[in-house]
Amino acid sequence: MEKYKHPIINIMLELPYTVFGKDGELEVYNDIPEEKMKILLEFAKINEIELRFIMRDIICSHCGNKLHRNGTSTLFLNKNFYVKTQNYCHKKCKTSRYTRLYKYKDKYCNYLNYIRNDGLNSDFIDYKSYYSKQGHLYRFYKIKIPVSTIYYHDKTSFEKYYEKILKLQEEAMAKLGIGPSGVYAYDEQYIFINKILYMRMTLIDINTKIIIAEQLVCFEDFDDSIIKNFLKENLEGLPLKTIVTDGRTSYNNIIESIGAIHHRCLFHLMQNLMTPLQRKLNQLNKDINNNEKKIKTNEQKIEEINKKYKGKTGRPKKTDTQRNKDNQEKDKLIEANKKLNKKNKEKTDEINELIYNKERIQKIFIQKNKKDARRRFNTIYNAKEHLPPIIQRFIERMRKNLEILINHIEDDEIPATNNTVENYYRTTLPRKQKRIYRTIEGAYKRIKEQQLRWTHRIVLNQKDKPLNQKTTYTHLKPQPQTTPMTIYHKNNYITCIN
Repeated sequence: MEKYKHPIINIMLELPYTVFGKDGELEVYNDIPEEKMKILLEFAKINEIELRFIMRDIICSHCGNKLHRNGTSTLFLNKNFYVKTQNYCHKKCKTSRYTRLYKYKDKYCNYLNYIRNDGLNSDFIDYKSYYSKQGHLYRFYKIKIPVSTIYYHDKTSFEKYYEKILKLQEEAMAKLGIGPSGVYAYDEQYIFINKILYMRMTLIDINTKIIIAEQLVCFEDFDDSIIKNFLKENLEGLPLKTIVTDGRTSYNNIIESIGAIHHRCLFHLMQNLMTPLQRKLNQLNKDINNNEKKIKTNEQKIEEINKKYKGKTGRPKKTDTQRNKDNQEKDKLIEANKKLNKKNKEKTDEINELIYNKERIQKIFIQKNKKDARRRFNTIYNAKEHLPPIIQRFIERMRKNLEILINHIEDDEIPATNNTVENYYRTTLPRKQKRIYRTIEGAYKRIKEQQLRWTHRIVLNQKDKPLNQKTTYTHLKPQPQTTPMTIYHKNNYITCIN
């Protein structure tokens, strides 16, 4: 036994799950917690210590007598470390038992669960390709797993992994009493799957930030009837007051048909103004800067002429042709600068007028009541002939949708914008990831992972707590809510119902 002894064994034997076997091997009970199992394996591998897994309960199920050891089996754990598992038998009853490690790994898999789930855990932090996951496993565990194996592990483990976390979040939200508020944001995001354009339809509660529903639809099949059916099916049985959208013209009729108030996002409205307005402002500022450069160049030339004839006063003689020529050039430069300064003043006045009218429009939406908002709009609209063309066109289009633009006034539950869903898109599927997916299943998997992450961080406010299969939601303080809620998995997206 002396050759098997190692200084680290003295530390390992302090664990209540380890004993020193008669043949010199370190024996480990197969009920050791997974985290301790992980550390123990790393110690044993680094220090070249042989491990044998044994059972505590070794009683024959037929006669109740103690089983006897009967050889060992060898496992190649994580494809980088051999361990032994003890077998037991009872000769009289002809029964046998085997030390199984199914608590830590699947029956026909050599990789332990923490290795199998490493890729899924990393997906809740940030997007990683399968090649990146392979590199991560090698750097941290010195295990080189084929990319196809990592893909298989993720594919086979995801649904079980997802359902477990989803159930934990259900219970936590039920405990807090978080439910749909009746005010929702709806929007679509463009994504490409295998170079085919899809629309990612999303419905999210603005007040509680709960994801009500999501669905992917091929762009060729996307139309107003798809939107209407999506909203109608997923809002059935839910509190329904207002839906906030961007400026698609068909939204108003769709939302009114399902019995909700339509509010148009002010951010998208002002974006329709600011896009041409900013283009115009940029052009005016560019012209002013170019004129300023010309003025500065002219002033330098004037200064050079003045230095050239420094000390000379009075009118030059007719015979001094060079001085007369320079003076004429100087007069032209001064006159050119006057014209350029005049143009800059005109352009500056135009910029100030555009900014002033933009601010007047913005003030419409911060009034205390709708009556004042309408009055301000009418004041601007009645004088539209005196406004810049960009403002005129915008005000004319705005007149048709004024009522659905001021619904948030006098109602604190309705937000001015649908920034909630925009932030959700930026967080869960940023622009750099919108073209990387090859299959619908892969895109759905990523969306569902990010739904769990959003619920964890935003809805349940667990930003400082990592999200994985062992996440627990404890010490949550119930909040006063009147609407109970449950969550179920339907048609590859999350839907919330009463």
